[in-house]
Amino acid sequence: AHCVVDPATHVGQQGDFVFQPAFANGASAVSIAVDYMWWGTGTPDDHRGSDWAIMRLVTPIGDQYGWLGIQPTTIENFPLDLTVAGYSGDFHNGKTAGIDYHCKVHGSDAGLGVVFHDCDTTRGASGGPALRIVGNQVTIIGINVAERRDGGALSLHRDHYDEAHANMAIPSAAALEKLKAILSTP
Repeated sequence: AHCVVDPATHVGQQGDFVFQPAFANGASAVSIAVDYMWWGTGTPDDHRGSDWAIMRLVTPIGDQYGWLGIQPTTIENFPLDLTVAGYSGDFHNGKTAGIDYHCKVHGSDAGLGVVFHDCDTTRGASGGPALRIVGNQVTIIGINVAERRDGGALSLHRDHYDEAHANMAIPSAAALEKLKAILSTP
């Protein structure tokens, strides 16, 4: 949500949003318009567990680019092993997705609605999927949403996991009910 909600008005930002599948080296062969979006909260910094957004594309692309399943997860059943993909600003300047495989969940905060993880992500990776990979099956288990950086604008770099500066993800259940409702509407 913090990527699409205007912090001044607490509603979706104005302008044209597009999705660029297979975005790498700062480019994609295709740019698909977004015609509608839903978000979990208008104040994502205050309600991190609802910091999600769903965007509807004008043109469906799943058959061409592929599909991922979603495993329903909550704070209580979130897997301890995860993989996160995202456009971290410190990996090719955010112009190519980075993937951190087999990182770990180190705890959670039910009040915030988040799990704390040690995946290598920085500013720009928000909204990227938290994934579970078993064999050849990849499923979404959550959404990478934030990092603790002492209120500063820049990502902090740590040599090892530090709960005071952990990265955060929300379980898939946070947005799954809304996604189900959207898909069941003709």
